[in-house]
Amino acid sequence: MESVFVLIWVWILAAPVVAFVARRPRPLSPQALTICSIGLLSAVALAAVFNISFVRVEANILTLCAAYLAYCYLAFFPVPEGRKPARYLVRFIASVPIFGGYLLATVGVLGLGLIIADATEPPWRVTPLEGGLVCKVNGWGAAMTDSGYTVSAYRRYGSLLERRVTKVTVNQSAGEPEAECADIAKSLQ
Repeated sequence: MESVFVLIWVWILAAPVVAFVARRPRPLSPQALTICSIGLLSAVALAAVFNISFVRVEANILTLCAAYLAYCYLAFFPVPEGRKPARYLVRFIASVPIFGGYLLATVGVLGLGLIIADATEPPWRVTPLEGGLVCKVNGWGAAMTDSGYTVSAYRRYGSLLERRVTKVTVNQSAGEPEAECADIAKSLQ
């Protein structure tokens, strides 16, 4: 967990600098890097919309780090000539997530650590279901906030990709009714 935290923390701080330096003339053409950045961000956005992820958490983290670098690269893209207020507005809007990342990696480092701990914690249970589905029960929350668990059913595509078919979130602090993998299996029939 510590190594994942350090990787993400350093990447949030370093990616904008790396992206800015990559904008300088290099052997790779800026057009090729721009097309690759747009392609990567599009693929990650589509995967998020369709609930597709890698089976391994580490692969998801590396993909998100690469997507953040691609976003930073595009944020430093030269804005076309035109009205100065519009150019400044575009640049400001594009830089807000980068400033948010810096804020999270400095002042909010404890929050970043808690988010990473929740995201990288292994599932409490993994249960195979009928029809080639897998059920995962993941805990979330902390002592100072609400806590509970999420029961999710995934369809696996080989050993690399999976797609979340459904999920049920239980907030134990609010006294919500319990949910199990058997409940998910019944709802999918």
